[in-house]
Amino acid sequence: MTTLPRLPRFRILAPALAVAATLWAAAAGGPWASVAEAAKVSPPGAWSREDLAAAVRLRTAVERDSGSFAVVRDLTTQVGPRSAGSAGDAAAVRWAVARLKALGYDRVYTQDVNVPHWDRGELEARIELPYAQRLVAVSLGGSVGTPQEGVAADVVRVESLDALKALSNEAVAGRIVFVDQKMQRARDGKGYGATVRGRVDGASIAGAKGAAAVVIRSVGTDASARFAHTGSVVYAVNAPRIPAVAISNPDADVLARQLAEVGNGGKVRIFLRSTARDLPQGKSANVIGEITGSEKPDEVVLLGAHLDSWDLGHGAIDDGAGVAIAAAAGAALKRAGLRPRRTVRVVLFANEEFGLSGANEYARREAPNAARHVGAVEADFGVQHARAARGAAGDEAVARHPGAARHRAGQQRGRRRRRPRPAAPRGRAHVRPGAGRHAVLRQPPHGQRHARQGGPGGDGPGHGGVRGAGLAVGAVERHAGPGAAAGPARR
Repeated sequence: MTTLPRLPRFRILAPALAVAATLWAAAAGGPWASVAEAAKVSPPGAWSREDLAAAVRLRTAVERDSGSFAVVRDLTTQVGPRSAGSAGDAAAVRWAVARLKALGYDRVYTQDVNVPHWDRGELEARIELPYAQRLVAVSLGGSVGTPQEGVAADVVRVESLDALKALSNEAVAGRIVFVDQKMQRARDGKGYGATVRGRVDGASIAGAKGAAAVVIRSVGTDASARFAHTGSVVYAVNAPRIPAVAISNPDADVLARQLAEVGNGGKVRIFLRSTARDLPQGKSANVIGEITGSEKPDEVVLLGAHLDSWDLGHGAIDDGAGVAIAAAAGAALKRAGLRPRRTVRVVLFANEEFGLSGANEYARREAPNAARHVGAVEADFGVQHARAARGAAGDEAVARHPGAARHRAGQQRGRRRRRPRPAAPRGRAHVRPGAGRHAVLRQPPHGQRHARQGGPGGDGPGHGGVRGAGLAVGAVERHAGPGAAAGPARR
């Protein structure tokens, strides 16, 4: 299980500081660029002395105590797991309302959201032939259960969805498909995106070919830890819904070795029994806190995270860390005595894990006001130091910023030396040109001992046990429609 010792205070302080600085840059009316770069070279009209003094004051306040660790500590201690529609979810909404009020937000309110409610139930998984062994496994989120007597079937192994698609229906029908795709470690977490489609779409593709069930290797790089990762499965409307299960990486290795030993002519048989089921739709809410703008209160700078979590852990990183970053960053403006020109709005979204219910409801309600959203940041990718920032004002505007020229010069020097482009200094954001409307704050690894991606009750970067890989700022249409910016969808 994910525990608080994995969230030392400095790891939450750094992204909270970066986000608070970004909020001030957007809400105070400056260009979408890092405060660190602006402080080095301030072109005429871009940053006033008052702006820079405010940034220093904000930095000093957050470095003393961001308050972010206390947020995630209390959320995991006083609420714990909070899957959509559960009693923990309702408790989290009440907790978040009280916490944002205690942090001094000018206005705190909720938006009712209808959410799916799924019960994991119990799962039994084992290899029956040729060598009987119990498998450490979890049902994937949203999976259907098996018949009461369970399912026993021979295994067919594939290494990717493309390999599964290439198989004939006859090769798959009546069997349990084992998607044995290993996630590769990457500094920016891209190994997750390359692997997670097997979890999301594997059941539908296998089901369309007549498979009895699908078993996947857990999406995570923790090769020696014997626990399985959850995460959601998505069923296509035109394919049968079959049970979907993840097994731990060590158990996947055992299953692969048994398959290799028996060869093409032999059989490996798995037994699964699952009581997972859908329950009636439940009620939840987006929890929203605002710091009212002094000059343009109708214009919004949005900072988002999701309040729900999976049920197998305490949701400390996915997305307790994001909740802490968002709540503390907004509150830091108040604590530093700063009043932004535009309204800063923190939104703790309901049900991200099972289909973005809260984000979709927010987008529906705010569609008439989409153009008033001038910027946004989403915190749902763990915790660490900010590594890079890409502007949302367009390629041309970002490229004109004085920091961009230095960045390009550094890139050219790196290419001449045949060396990878170095990351920004730890704790300092830098402008990355060529970003267009999609912007990303990326964060560096914290040494190889923290390079593991994925963890108990999670499903990849940003989930239990992961070293933080970034804060996303991206296309506007995700949360608020055209005219704003918001985090890119992870699923």
